[in-house]
Amino acid sequence: MHDLRLTLGIVGLAAACGPVAPQQTTSDSDSTGDSTDNSSGGPGTDTDPTGEPPEPTSTTTTPPGCVDSSDCYDLYCGYCDAGVCRESVGCCGVAGARPDAQRWRCGTYYECYGDSDCPDGDICEFGECVPLPIPDVLPPCPTLDMTLGQWQLGATPGAFVLADLDADGDLDLAAAQPGVAQIEVALNDGAGGFTLAGAFGVGEPTAALALAAGDLDDDADNDLAVVRRDMPGGLILLFGQDAVFTPQPALATAPEPAAVFIADVEGTSFNDIVTITADGVRLRKINNADEIVLTTDPIDPRAHLVDLGGPEERLDLVGSNLGGTGVGVWVGVDGQLELQLSIDTGVAQSATLAGDIDLITHKRSLILTRTVDDRGEIAVLAGVDPPTAFADPVLFFTSLPIVGATLFDLDAPQGDDILATTGEARVLQVLGDAGGGFSCERVVAIPAPTTRDLLVAGDLNGDTHVDLVVGDPNSATVTVLLAP
Repeated sequence: MHDLRLTLGIVGLAAACGPVAPQQTTSDSDSTGDSTDNSSGGPGTDTDPTGEPPEPTSTTTTPPGCVDSSDCYDLYCGYCDAGVCRESVGCCGVAGARPDAQRWRCGTYYECYGDSDCPDGDICEFGECVPLPIPDVLPPCPTLDMTLGQWQLGATPGAFVLADLDADGDLDLAAAQPGVAQIEVALNDGAGGFTLAGAFGVGEPTAALALAAGDLDDDADNDLAVVRRDMPGGLILLFGQDAVFTPQPALATAPEPAAVFIADVEGTSFNDIVTITADGVRLRKINNADEIVLTTDPIDPRAHLVDLGGPEERLDLVGSNLGGTGVGVWVGVDGQLELQLSIDTGVAQSATLAGDIDLITHKRSLILTRTVDDRGEIAVLAGVDPPTAFADPVLFFTSLPIVGATLFDLDAPQGDDILATTGEARVLQVLGDAGGGFSCERVVAIPAPTTRDLLVAGDLNGDTHVDLVVGDPNSATVTVLLAP
């Protein structure tokens, strides 16, 4: 009926604008009705004084605003009436009424129409704000009755490393103590008991120290590299011999070095020193006092050096953008680190790692961790063609938050597992399933909250089980947890 009315209206408009019949003109001097001749030759036709015929009169019509009701979709119950969109009154229950019109005008009140109408942590489902579904967390692993022991350092630590520092075959502890600017060494008796063996100065007290252990002079003894996290910076090398360390004069670095690694970066069988600063990543060879700029990209110091299995025998680097939400893979090419892959995750990560968790393909996976609603989230991006291509993330969830994490082979099956700090007086172990994912979680109670830099793991007593050494950032207490 609406379309018919529109058709009739258009037809009527066309008739009103059609040709006009000629008008008969009567002259006072010709009452007989005879026609008066004129120059145009037509009876009764007006002429312009110039002799030109008048311009035809034109009528402009406004195009209709709609042709049918589909043009009125911006109205909830719109229909087209004579080229004009109108709002229907009382369309509820009318056959053919638009579903959204029924929902908005005829239904009950809705609390929300989209997730943005709901408070944080809720989503909109069927017009109601409901809490986000709580994801299933990993099941618990078999418990371990770990034996706890404690002892005291000489000062509060900021970072730990485990390494064989006296060449007797077991793992010893080196502790960086920024408040007194020294590295303190504690030697393992082979059974997981530790004895303080001396402290070695590294300049003036500073806010933070980072350290790494490795053989720098190719003498089969482990040495230490320490960086001072302050504006002047500085790299101090401590060459070790039978647990005695000789600090060298500080080497200049870029400002605020925050992490240091000792590794064979270029596949030459000789270890190099890599530092991460606010200005990027730098390399120093042991016999060269000059730093080599590997990249100027700002990278979070919690980055991870790892061989992703590319064609070149060089270590790659995975990490987060400093202060951002992106993660990246940097590959060693011609003496530099080139950004090979960049992913914007949209949220900050507590750890960006890469490891061998798929014992079938042995292709390295990217592993990202963060905290969501007081739980931990682990995103695994399986290696398709690392370091250039990885699969879409697969998520795993833990019962505790993850504020820092490293990879370590903690338990059977073989392959990398996650060792994580939680911000609480509990440590989290997340065991891999050997197929590219994670199978279970284990919560280990500790006396005080700790940080990623004060949590290290290794076999302390030679029984092939992985033990833990945990530091307290607010005291000199060290906790040793021996696995059964």
